Amino acid sequence: MRPLSFIAFAVVSLALLAGAVYTVVTERGTTTVATGNAPMFPDLKAHINDAGEIEVANNAGHLTIKREGEDWKLVEKQGYPVPFDKPKDLLIALADLKMLEPKTKDPTRYERLAVQDIGPKASDAVRITVKDRAGRTLAAAIFGRRNESLYGKMGGGTYLRRVGEDQAWLAEGTVKVGVTHKEWVDRIIVDLKKKDVKRVAMHHPGDGSFVASKADANRKNLTLERMPEGRKLKSDGEIDGIVEIMDKLDLEDVKKATDVEFPVPGHSVEFATFDGMIVRVEATSPKQYVYWAKFSARVAPEAAEPEKVRAEVEKINARVNGWTYEIAAGYGEKIMKKLEELLDEKKPAS
Repeated sequence: MRPLSFIAFAVVSLALLAGAVYTVVTERGTTTVATGNAPMFPDLKAHINDAGEIEVANNAGHLTIKREGEDWKLVEKQGYPVPFDKPKDLLIALADLKMLEPKTKDPTRYERLAVQDIGPKASDAVRITVKDRAGRTLAAAIFGRRNESLYGKMGGGTYLRRVGEDQAWLAEGTVKVGVTHKEWVDRIIVDLKKKDVKRVAMHHPGDGSFVASKADANRKNLTLERMPEGRKLKSDGEIDGIVEIMDKLDLEDVKKATDVEFPVPGHSVEFATFDGMIVRVEATSPKQYVYWAKFSARVAPEAAEPEKVRAEVEKINARVNGWTYEIAAGYGEKIMKKLEELLDEKKPAS
């Protein structure tokens, strides 16, 4: 090939390559190939600080996380707080996604990548929509399977299809999003360590109330202050099992406190710590295997450093005030135990 012919061929090749890598506006039914490493969601990339709403949907339902001032709240759970880092991390991950490779435009092949429209059929498809505070959509796509080994251990990719487009993509970057309310909120209601609790006072309407305590933190087990004559605990750690559920006690569900009826008088238990904090739990079981609880904290009169304790009390109350929590059935059973349930069987009279 003569030099001039080679140069001409090279120029044509470069022109064809440049023509294959371009960006155009996408209409329903037509999709364009983007310039290399172009952002998947340019509007979100440019206006990430304006994001005001995130909607996540799959075949099982949907969740809406809405911004109020600088706070984020879960709409479907009556505005329960969402930790700031959770929407922040998702928004950054979405904004950082880059166009890598166009995939299928054939709807019959979407299911292979899990980018089909959300419907009643179970699938891995998750639709994420991000809007700004004025309601303008910044990003909307159906996210499917992830390719975790796209770059070996250095990073992965995500299959997705932008809402309103036929073209499916492999995007550079991964997006992991919670599809249940428990994945968005801070699940921990209260956190008390067994070693820090010196006294448990369980109150039941009618029979079944009891108090147990220990003199110092080095003692292994709490003991009943008034053991019924001729009886003993089923095991030395029977009461400690009640305390142990307060170690990172987490929620199953949450409602406004006014939406769950608590009988008066009702069941309650108070946990007193060695440093002078008292955590009170009111509990009810409206039906079998369902338990709801309200929480509050206060400084004990005998607290040696009341100001230090007050800081923790205020932290707990700020989180739980106005809310009631569904807790796991196993926790609920323990937190409503009556004295007779802790004791061994009565010995028959000789």
